[in-house]
Amino acid sequence: MTSRLTALCGFVGGVLLLSVPAAAVSWPFAEISPWQLELAVVKNLQCPRPDAVQVWLPAKAGAVPAMRLFADWHRHPLAASQSCFTTRFYYPENLSCETRGERERLHCQLPLLPYEASVRQLVFVDEPGVASADDYQINVPLDASRALVAHEIGHWLGLADEYQMSSELAESFCNGGYAHASLNVVVSDTAVMSAAELEAFWQQLPWRFAVSDWQQLGERQADGDWRLGSADKERAGLFRIPACDASGKYAWRPVAQLTAMHYHDTAVWPELYLELIKRHQ
Repeated sequence: MTSRLTALCGFVGGVLLLSVPAAAVSWPFAEISPWQLELAVVKNLQCPRPDAVQVWLPAKAGAVPAMRLFADWHRHPLAASQSCFTTRFYYPENLSCETRGERERLHCQLPLLPYEASVRQLVFVDEPGVASADDYQINVPLDASRALVAHEIGHWLGLADEYQMSSELAESFCNGGYAHASLNVVVSDTAVMSAAELEAFWQQLPWRFAVSDWQQLGERQADGDWRLGSADKERAGLFRIPACDASGKYAWRPVAQLTAMHYHDTAVWPELYLELIKRHQ
């Protein structure tokens, strides 16, 4: 059984506190006695909209730190595009998880109601495994950092991984078999193109609006062809990343700097990425 906590009593140190009589709720925290009815919960985990992302937490005291990840989410660069969350709780025995693929990514089955199948869920799991995301569900370890959670939410907002993908994932993604907006990553079969090919490639870039001239995307060779890769690292262009190395393809992003989609703990969200997300929504 799950219950939604809704009675609010005030703010302390930027954190929203809940205080409700014991008889008013079906208390989900099996490890907390009934008199301990104050739980630090952030305001952003009480969004009432039907499109709110459900943040699923195990019904145990250890879930409190995960909730605090959202304490100042409104200041995060992605908050403008994803700010509505609401809490749900599960008993661990009602959650079924397994790891899949080369990188042993977490995949979990929740005790969802029928209408929740089309609602996005962010699930904190108290067992080892690598975070994963699909169209409707993100699974992260209970001790996940906010930077990791933001990286996974970035996938929902249309951003792709920039680090080297496993051969299993690269084979699908880099050959066009993966349904994802991929606002920040484009793939080519070759690193050398004719002028006409490169100009056509430029026209198809998600960040085409930020690159004024197709010649900014490469360097002209003696034979007239163009080697892909921008020289100017201070503006948007074409910069190679290792995402598709396992597939033999070439992957490119629009900025030279490392971003949170390459290493989540950099916490770097370029303004161009935020603009790409905004235009995509």
